[in-house]
Amino acid sequence: RNGSRALSWNGFRALNRNGSPVQGWNGSRALAHNGSHAVGWNGSCPLGRNGSRALGRNGSRALGRNDSRALGQNGSCALGRNSSRALSQNGFRALDRNGSHALGWKDSRALGQNGNLVLGRNGSRALGRNGSRALGWNGLVVRVGMALWFWVGMALVCLVRMVLMLWVRIALVHWVRMVLVHRVRMVLMVWVPEWLSCSGSE
Repeated sequence: RNGSRALSWNGFRALNRNGSPVQGWNGSRALAHNGSHAVGWNGSCPLGRNGSRALGRNGSRALGRNDSRALGQNGSCALGRNSSRALSQNGFRALDRNGSHALGWKDSRALGQNGNLVLGRNGSRALGRNGSRALGWNGLVVRVGMALWFWVGMALVCLVRMVLMLWVRIALVHWVRMVLVHRVRMVLMVWVPEWLSCSGSE
């Protein structure tokens, strides 16, 4: 009616009543009531009410039901039902309600209620009931056992060292004594008589 370059039902390269270009039902490169660019039902590069790119109800960027790398109500990064690096039931590399990193039911390298590293039911290098390399109900026993093994090992090493030194000392003393006694006997019983006999004959 106003003759503005092809106003049609789907709004391809069209003008509406207020003269804003390209607004239609499917929203392909369209404008909303406030003149923001690219608003439509399918949300391809969409704009919200305040003209920001890809906004939800609370104004967070890229918020949807299954949107990855999205923002939730508290503005935390990557929160959604099935989002990768998101807050979900299995909690793989996710954020919990308290903002702890990687907390979930079966997530390895997770954080538990006390904030310890790698706490879960089956987490490797974890703190839990059956965690390997962990401190759980028997953690005190493990620590005491390690301490006992250390001190018992040190005592055994010292004992073996003392015994070896004693044996070496006894062996040396015996060898020196035997050598000296043998030499003295040889001098007194062989060399002295020979010397006396030689001197008497002369």
